[in-house]
Order: sequence, then structure tokens, then C-alpha cells
Amino acid sequence: MPNERVSFVSPVYKCRDCLVKLVEEIETVCAEIGVDYEVILVDDKCPQGSWETIVELAATNDRVMGVKLSRNFGQHSAIEAGLAQTKGDWVVVLDCDLQDQPANVKAMWDVAQAEDVDIVLAKRETRTDALHRRAFSFLFYKLLSSLTGTRISADIANFGLYRRRVIDVLNSWHEEQKYFPVMIQWMGFEQRTVTVKHSDRFAGNSAYNFKSLLALGAKVVLSFSDRPLWFMSAIGSGIAASAFLVTLVVLFRALFGDVAVEGWTSLMLSIWFLGGVNITAAGLLGIYLGRTLREAKGRPGFIIARTTRTVKADTRV
Repeated sequence: MPNERVSFVSPVYKCRDCLVKLVEEIETVCAEIGVDYEVILVDDKCPQGSWETIVELAATNDRVMGVKLSRNFGQHSAIEAGLAQTKGDWVVVLDCDLQDQPANVKAMWDVAQAEDVDIVLAKRETRTDALHRRAFSFLFYKLLSSLTGTRISADIANFGLYRRRVIDVLNSWHEEQKYFPVMIQWMGFEQRTVTVKHSDRFAGNSAYNFKSLLALGAKVVLSFSDRPLWFMSAIGSGIAASAFLVTLVVLFRALFGDVAVEGWTSLMLSIWFLGGVNITAAGLLGIYLGRTLREAKGRPGFIIARTTRTVKADTRV
């Protein structure tokens, strides 16, 4: 459909050298599809000076828009900031390091038009990351799927083609902690996948390490699921049931005069175990209450310091 417009949103962090090639490849694939386009590059307070490159690209190409955040809010908040600026009938979200190849958008577009679906996601056929990172990602997403009640695959990330109404729903959410793949799966819009090759990183390094991935996973679980509370409740119920059974055994032995003098070791271990469970449960409850307080304050999920089209500061909850 030649009258349709596709918006490309890409968060930028520590990948300044990728941007020129990224825009060139987006221009190429849009010409092949036959659609108008816009490119929204969101500078998540990149320490490499990416903003200067974005400004240069916007000055020479009126289809490029730069968004500069006031500080580093994280990848998913940067995506949200970009989505808030989109005007296209369709939106593509992709990383700027060219591991997500813009050329694959053609296959996504063909599937979306042929099958009339709202979402087409890129499924990576073979990941080029190191073995330990792939193994960790597999376990991470398995656990995340279990705890959030959504189907999250280690082979599917943010890269995808999304119909306008999907983005409008996302933009209507006012939550501080957002995780794009979980939000997409939770909404339940009709979707398909396209198998793509996971390319090598054109430049730069991943902003995620083991520690940051664990922190992200904990935030996502605590924001999107109450299953940890149910898990702790199940542990508490199991301990209570076990204690009740032990009590019945002790009473039975007492009735028949078979009471032995119990040692201190088992008693102390029981106290330490139950104390640890209680402290863990209290801490988990405190975290949930803290997150509820943060949401109640209504602070913005990101702050736009400036764009290449305006220098007026903007915020969004």
C-alpha cells in the first residue's frame, strides 16, 4: 500500500558508528516496499556523543528525527519515548547496532499484508552471541515466562512490525516500569513470526551484562506479576502443613509414652529456616509496596530534553 507510512524507532546507546548505515538501510528497504517512512532515533544519554551524529542525520534527511533523553532511562523507556513520537500507520522497533537487519522488514511487511495481522515479530534463527550469553538468555526467558504468565522466547526480542492500534494501546499505558516484549505478548493481538538471521554487531558492545540482566528480570517480574507472592504463600502453607503433621506424630508418640528428648540442632535449624522464610517474605512484600508507592507518585517513565524538531522539554508519565 503506497500511501501507508512506516515509523522506525531505535534506541541509541554506545553505538554512534552504526547510525549512518542504519538510516541508509532503512531507506533502501522502504524504497523496495514502496512506503513512506520516518526514522526516530532516541539518544538514551549515550556517552559517545551519538546526539551530534543524530543531529547531522536529521539536518540532511527530513525523515529522520532525533529525541534526546535528559538522562539514561534504559532501553525500554527509550523505546517508549520513541513510540510516543511516531505518526506512521505501522511501526518497526529495532536495535541500532544492525544485529536487527532493516532488510528483514520486507518479509515482515509481506506477511502482515498477506495475513492481515497486527504484529509480525522477528525470530532469530541462529544467535551470534557467545555461548554463555545464549544459555543465560534461554534460562532467563524461561523463568520470565513462568513468573509473568506470558510466552517469552529467547529468540524473539523487540524487533518487529506493529500496526498503529497496537502502538496506541502501548502509549495509553501509564506505568513506570515497562518491558516491551512482555507488554506485546500480554495484549494478545494477532501475531506471526518471520525467521531471520541474527547478524553480527556492526559496531559497539552490548549495554547489558549479567548483573544488569538480573536486575532487569527482577524489575519486570515484580512489575508484571504477583506470582512471587503466591510462591512464598505456597512455601508458607507447605511449612505449616509439615509442622501440623509433625505435631500429630509427636502427640501420637506422647500418648503411647514414646517421647524422646529432642536435640538442639534440629530446633535451631528449624528456627533459622523459618526466620529466613519470614524475612524473605517480608522483604518481598516490602518491595511490592515500594513499587506500588513509586507508581502512585506518577513520575514520568522518561523525560525528553530536546528533539531535532524542537528544543522544548517534554515529559510523559
